[in-house]
Amino acid sequence: MLDQLGSHKGKIDVVLVETTIGKVGFRRTAHLSELLLTKNLAGTLEYINEVLREGHNIVDLTKETIHYLRRALSLKLDPRLFALFAEELTGKELETLTAHSALTDVARTPRLIKSLIRAYSEIRYSPFASVPLEVAIIEELRNK
Repeated sequence: MLDQLGSHKGKIDVVLVETTIGKVGFRRTAHLSELLLTKNLAGTLEYINEVLREGHNIVDLTKETIHYLRRALSLKLDPRLFALFAEELTGKELETLTAHSALTDVARTPRLIKSLIRAYSEIRYSPFASVPLEVAIIEELRNK
């Protein structure tokens, strides 16, 4: 992987590194979470397919989205966690998380997280990696 990056002509940035190693990254996780929190079913399904086309790992995307939504929900329920998250995230990431926390529905988000956890378990054994994730999202977002 380092050879691939070293042979790249031009600037090496976070996006290039994430693409090369297949890492999902904060930006993609936050974007998917925003689509979920705003109940944008079509946009969510399109975005999952875009991430797959780019060669990113759907298992990692699901896992990181679960963690991200947990943080957003936790911050909504206990704003004192802002200080803890400030130690782990950049200023821009914290700003994004705070905005998404405001979008979090405390009645619906725990159900969404549970569905994503179930999908995460199923993805690891499915020959169709994105299907459990897409089905979980369809079930959750159609039950607005």
